[in-house]
Amino acid sequence: FKTTIVSQLGFDIKTVNQIKVLSFDKATLLHKRRPETIMEAVYSIPFSIGCFVVFGNVDPVTIAKPGTLSHPTIMEIADKVQIIEDPELTKEFPLKCLERLILEFEDGSRYQSGILSAKGDPQNPYSVKELEEKFLRI
Repeated sequence: FKTTIVSQLGFDIKTVNQIKVLSFDKATLLHKRRPETIMEAVYSIPFSIGCFVVFGNVDPVTIAKPGTLSHPTIMEIADKVQIIEDPELTKEFPLKCLERLILEFEDGSRYQSGILSAKGDPQNPYSVKELEEKFLRI
């Protein structure tokens, strides 16, 4: 999220009114904005987006840092996230975990991403180096 949108478009996250995540039906279950545990946080799309914008990644080590679960900027961003089922993306699940993002800004403008694939999906695989790094990190 941060590298594909925030950095490339060069906007201030505070100017975003709403973040819409269009995805497969089961993704709508991952909506908890205020996770109380690391496990809940890992499975929260709103929290994960906020964590990624603030810290540049989302992993158990980052989430376990003191104060992360209650970080005010993460909470502010999480409150802006709405998860919406896209029937076309649901048709691709579980073989593909796809999503699209729509950002709505204070000035009324919008940004819509193309279809994004979860890292590790066949069309977006980990490199050997990325797998090694993930293994050592977790």
